[in-house]
Amino acid sequence: MSHCFYEVPEILIFCMLGVFEACIRSRLMPRNENYAAFFSAMKIPAMITNAALSPVYRTAEALDAGPEQLRAAPAEARRRWRRAAAGSVCCTGTRSR
Repeated sequence: MSHCFYEVPEILIFCMLGVFEACIRSRLMPRNENYAAFFSAMKIPAMITNAALSPVYRTAEALDAGPEQLRAAPAEARRRWRRAAAGSVCCTGTRSR
């Protein structure tokens, strides 16, 4: 009985990860950059803020959210996701089946 320190599926997965990484670095696959152009082309109101909740990127369609609403948003999102995970109510507010 011989012992191998590797398995073929794991080697294939690491090779695929290497190919994906090479494609991303050589820009054959898109990566997260040029947010300003992306946000200027969007037609829905959206924004990305920094840790102090100051807008860093925003779309041309203004999002009316004050500092209090931005501070309350993560807590409300956590409550919605907890309810969705429990199976009581999904994110749209309708009952899940």
